[in-house]
Order: sequence, then structure tokens, then C-alpha cells
Amino acid sequence: MGLRRATRINGAAKTAPVMEAAASAAAGIARSGIVTPFGQSSTLSQVVWSDIFGTTAGPVLRADALSIPAVAKGVALVTSSLSGCPLKVYEGDTEVGASTWMYATDGPVAPQYRMAFIVEDLVLGGWSVLLVDRDADGNILSGDRVRPDLWSFDDLGNVVIGNEIVDPQTIVLIKGPHDGILNTGARTLRAAIALENAWIRTVKNPIPATLLKQIGDDQLEDDEIDDLLAAWRTARQDPDGAVAYVPANIAVEALGSVIADVLVEARNASAIDIARLIGLPASSLDAGAVQTSLTYTNTSVGVGLVLAQQGFTPYANAIGAALSMDNVVPPGRRTALDMTQLLADAASISRSGAPTKD
Repeated sequence: MGLRRATRINGAAKTAPVMEAAASAAAGIARSGIVTPFGQSSTLSQVVWSDIFGTTAGPVLRADALSIPAVAKGVALVTSSLSGCPLKVYEGDTEVGASTWMYATDGPVAPQYRMAFIVEDLVLGGWSVLLVDRDADGNILSGDRVRPDLWSFDDLGNVVIGNEIVDPQTIVLIKGPHDGILNTGARTLRAAIALENAWIRTVKNPIPATLLKQIGDDQLEDDEIDDLLAAWRTARQDPDGAVAYVPANIAVEALGSVIADVLVEARNASAIDIARLIGLPASSLDAGAVQTSLTYTNTSVGVGLVLAQQGFTPYANAIGAALSMDNVVPPGRRTALDMTQLLADAASISRSGAPTKD
């Protein structure tokens, strides 16, 4: 580290701002790689992107991503499934018992919630950090997940909390199977948000785009045109907006048609892309392949296993690998999320007969 000061975060510093809180599920943003005087402020970081690049097309914010229904369901699927899997420690193939801190309930957050937030971090941001206390022999006594908005990497790869480089012995870094959908899927997530906004506009105004053409030579003034358009928009949003009165000097021309069906298809395609980013089967997010019908369901044996093995296992393996390092367990031992019951439950999904129309 050269002249950089390695700072140990002591127990007094691990208070509510750093440790988990119930409201922190939607907190935090992806690290953009741009160092600014505004730090990781969600709003101000977007101002910096706009100032430098003339756009707010930086990494999508965590709260914004979780407002997308497909993302919310995908994250909930992975977190709720893996948070119930116990951590176990093995020496070879022999289980030797997990360290107490892995299942202890005397801390501020239940182990299941801690695991759920770790998994959420990996899905969204690609990394998660545990702040740990150790005894004199270096064994971990406790581990608390650090909210993503409270830590970052510096240019040399050191972990920084509160503008101080953290002693590596006080943390455990967990790297996910990918760099996080906030980073790798920013364009897809922004498109999904735009689709949601377009859907809202369509629901509020389910009438094709309309052109008002003036007939005759008596040209309206600019303020009269503004008033006419404002009145027309207000009338369209009225519950009885399907009926309108048009003065003799105005002709109404509908441009195109209602795009609700197009938006339904687009939102379905968006959900498929989000499932791909997370690593889940599209059907798990209630999305169907393009040009296939969603009115038929298939609950045959294997669907649940595909979800568990392809969707959940990469995240479980990433967590197990990080918690198998020598700074977590003694050399020669490994940690794993025990997915035995999860896989058994997934395999129990059975065919309920031939697919039938809903």
C-alpha cells in the first residue's frame, strides 16, 4: 500500500449506518468507476454523468432496478431460495460443522437475512462485502454485510469505507458469477424503465396519437394553440374522454393505432432479457419465448431443477468459494451452501397431466 494507511474498522464503527437495516434492501448503487466529490450519492452521481457525457446513462441505480417488476421477482426468487440454505463446512467430503458466526442469531440481523442481502448484492452489483471481527488467533467471531453505498474500490483495488482503506483482515470479499446486472445490463434495465413509463402513459391515455388541424385562414395565436392542446389533453384523460366536441374550424386526425399490444410484447421481451441477465429461465419470470403462447403452462419434472441448478447454483458456488478461502476457514477446509433440500423440493415438481389451456 506504500504510504497508504490501512485502517482497521473496530467494533464501535460497526453501528447501524454500516450494519444491515431493514430499509437497506433498496439502498445502494453500483460503483460507476468515476471518482467525484459527490461520492456514491445516487442523485448527484447522475448529475456528474450528465455533466461529463451529456447524458444520465450511467449505471442504473439499485432502487430504480428493483422498481422493475421482472427484476424484483428475479431477485426475490434467488434471494428467498438461497437464504434458506444453511452454510456447512467440509474437510474433504466430511462435514466438520460450520463456524458459529455463520449461523449465530445473537447479532442485529438474522443469518438468513444477511445471506439474502449478500445474494442480492451479487445479482445487482456483482460484489458483496462482509465486515468481520476476529479473535487473537484470527478466527472470525462475527460477520456483518456492508451496504453497497457505504463501500467502494479505489484505483488499486483496495476496499474503502468512509474514505479510509480497510485492513483486508477486517473484511471478506465475495465475488458473484458476473459483474452485476446494474453494470452489465444497464442498457436493458433503462429500456425496461422506459417501457414501464410508456405503459403508464398508454394506460392514462389509451387513445392513438392525435393531430389537430386548423381549417380555414383564421390562424390561431400561439397561446390559443397551447390552450387548445392543453384542453384536448385534459379531455382525453377524462373518464368520458372517448367523446369529444370539435369546433368547425378544427379537424381531428388519428395517427397510428393504440400501441398497447406492442407494449405487452415489448415488456415480455424485456422480462426475457432480464431473466437472461440474472441467469434464470424466462418462465420463472412469467415470460414466454417470442411467438409462443403464455396461455399454456408446463410443470413437468425438470423445470424446477433447471431453475435451481442453472439459476441458483452459480450464486451458491460463488458464495461457497469466497467463504472457503484461508481467511475464513482453516486451510484444507471448504464452505458450501447446502442446497440438498432446495434441489429435493425442485425435483418434487411433477407433471399434473397434459398441458391445458388456462
